[in-house]
Amino acid sequence: MKKSFVLDTNVLLHNAAALGAFADNEVVIPIDVVEELDQFKTLSNELGRNARYVVRELDRLRTAGNLREGVPLEHTGGTVRVVLQPGSLEGTGLSPAITDNRIISVALELHRKGVHVVFVSKDMNARIKSDALGIRTEDFEQQKVDIDTLYSGWKEVRCPGDLIDSIHGHKSVPRGDIELLPNQFAVLRDEANPKHTALARCTPDGKLIMLLRNGDLRPMGVAARNMELSRTEQVKKSVRAS
Repeated sequence: MKKSFVLDTNVLLHNAAALGAFADNEVVIPIDVVEELDQFKTLSNELGRNARYVVRELDRLRTAGNLREGVPLEHTGGTVRVVLQPGSLEGTGLSPAITDNRIISVALELHRKGVHVVFVSKDMNARIKSDALGIRTEDFEQQKVDIDTLYSGWKEVRCPGDLIDSIHGHKSVPRGDIELLPNQFAVLRDEANPKHTALARCTPDGKLIMLLRNGDLRPMGVAARNMELSRTEQVKKSVRAS
């Protein structure tokens, strides 16, 4: 069953591409959202840029169909529709004088009609109100990032102890089967003895693993005593050499 996603203003200000982020479902834009976008579009920051982008996109869609009835989105198979009248808030205790409440009322009206509606907002208070009215309510999470999946520039690698002995003795060894990206740093840790380690970096061509050495890098007379400081100083050295 297709859904109707009613978007709060903050969703579009947060991500200008949100209009096309709901697959082949219907995206509903309350007229109060359009009015609020108009207030933001003169700003010179990211909010202003996003507001201008969304307004231009709505204007483009207007030329392709009737926004009041719904205009198809080319790449998703969904539609975008602008609702000109807020729904009734009678019996809810919410004041229609408040813009957020009028936006929520559009989702409430669809909900009362039996439409599979979802209200989407970055505003916690708006989500609380909507949920209290029995409307399915969600945060817009498309741009949330799992920090654990980001590239950190280094990784811990479990390896045979003789490889660690070799890199300490020869200062560099062929990368072999060690999975490292070019210029990626690594903590090489002995599979049999976790305290037996080496700090290393993969060469730019990806062929060798080089032992990290601080050399004479002693800012303010301070020498690195742990792997975090060692990596920091090695990065600085690499930057100065590039």
